[in-house]
Amino acid sequence: MPRKTYTVKEVANLLGFSTNTVYKYLDEGKIKSTRLGSEGRFRIPDSEVSRLLQEVGLKSPAVQPQTNYLLPPKIVQGISSVKKNYGVPSLFDWFIGFLSIGLGFSQFILPSYNLNSSILNYLSVIRVLQGLLFVGGFFLISFDILKLKKDFWHKLAHIVLGLLYLTLSIMLFVSGSVPTAVGYFSASFVIFLTTQKHFPEYIRFLVYCATLYTLTGISIFIWPNKLLPVWSTNIVSGTLIPFTIVWSIGFVGLTVLGYLSVKKGGWSIKTLGVLITILAFAYAVLSFVNGYWERSIYAVTLGSFAMIFPFAEHFESFTLKSRREVVGSFAWLMGIFIIGSVVLYFVYRTFQTYSLSELANRAETASDILSTFMVGNVAKIAAFSGSNDVVNMMENQSKLTSGELDSHLRQIYQLSNDTLRRVVLVNDKGVIVNTYPFYPQSQNVDIAPRDYFTDAKLSEGTYITGIIKPSSSGIPPTVLISSPVYDKDHNFLGVLIGDVNLRELERRINQVKFGETGRVYVVDSNKKYVIGPTVDSVMQQVSN
Repeated sequence: MPRKTYTVKEVANLLGFSTNTVYKYLDEGKIKSTRLGSEGRFRIPDSEVSRLLQEVGLKSPAVQPQTNYLLPPKIVQGISSVKKNYGVPSLFDWFIGFLSIGLGFSQFILPSYNLNSSILNYLSVIRVLQGLLFVGGFFLISFDILKLKKDFWHKLAHIVLGLLYLTLSIMLFVSGSVPTAVGYFSASFVIFLTTQKHFPEYIRFLVYCATLYTLTGISIFIWPNKLLPVWSTNIVSGTLIPFTIVWSIGFVGLTVLGYLSVKKGGWSIKTLGVLITILAFAYAVLSFVNGYWERSIYAVTLGSFAMIFPFAEHFESFTLKSRREVVGSFAWLMGIFIIGSVVLYFVYRTFQTYSLSELANRAETASDILSTFMVGNVAKIAAFSGSNDVVNMMENQSKLTSGELDSHLRQIYQLSNDTLRRVVLVNDKGVIVNTYPFYPQSQNVDIAPRDYFTDAKLSEGTYITGIIKPSSSGIPPTVLISSPVYDKDHNFLGVLIGDVNLRELERRINQVKFGETGRVYVVDSNKKYVIGPTVDSVMQQVSN
């Protein structure tokens, strides 16, 4: 037996519209209703519901004369056949579909793993899976538009895409790309969840955002150095307490807004959409400027749909279009999407070319600083070793007091302008006679077997070591420059050694900035760090 009246929510469910759309038609007078009191709730009579259902080609509880069409008659005539093939698009499916298309398409125009050596073993497999993502996303949206055996094909598309996202998340996680792996896993989790139980579109999107936000926060706690460099440096060098507070406040705020948006809608759903969009676009910019093209595509898609979901009722207009019009609309959206991606690609390439050119210029500047520093030291040691003062000092070393030797070496040291950490005088037997600044542990140490003594003596020229650990105890790893000293008859008198001030070299090189966290490392001919990431890395072999 037909009911006499229906609520707004019941009418919305029967028509497949949102409650906001029904309220809009009530305000415009396109749906007849009564109200319980002057400000009470709307009640739509059974006759009006029957008329509306007949207009959209659905079975109505009672057949009433069709008058005062809510929809134009020409469209109403075609709706019955259109409704059998498709209806209101699934926004979450479109989000997953466009995300999959974007991630897959990004691999064809700019692979994001070409600079990540740890993922080279999986590169060919990942590219195949990314290509399958592109195909899967296209078919998911196509099935949603055409509703071809909707239940079977949609579930199949969800399962296939869920498996692709899960497999990629595992491979990316193993290779060390944690942020990207978190995004892929969040998508796979919600896709698999919705295959088991149907959730409203907006609820699915909120679950996805909550999963992504939660897993990102957890990954920062466990693997802070796996995030973008500008974040990881701040976190590792500081404390996690400020981040914990900010992350917790954000989590509570987003949770409260999510609850209000589901229960009340209105301003809360729009506010949440704006916040998610701001966070996503900020992450996209950071990813873009740091060269993470794939993460940028991911974040832009997320931010775009976060702004679309609050206006989901506008997608109901798709129910009023023919199949050709819907396919045309989809093709138009795809065209815009692809054109936008290509434009972004060329923008990125231009930015990358400029950045690489700028980096090359700065690297060349750093190289010039290193060359000037070392060549200057070599020239100083060679000049000092051939000076009359040093020759006289070596010829009369047995007659000079330690104070007089210090005085001569001090002059050489001061003329180096902090480019030398210490000056060492060695006799013809390979025994250290004196050092400045004075270092008692090195006095009378025999260095005759060392290459910086023997090679300087045999080559009769200046010799530069790689990074070495001096024989004297307590002296950190260093680079030594040695030059032989001869009298006027070319008799070998000894060797003058300069201990290069690596800290001064590091200070000068680091005046050349490479972004917020970029640094210059110096490696010797044996592939050992001279200036490395940490103090402990000096003399360590550079990993391939």
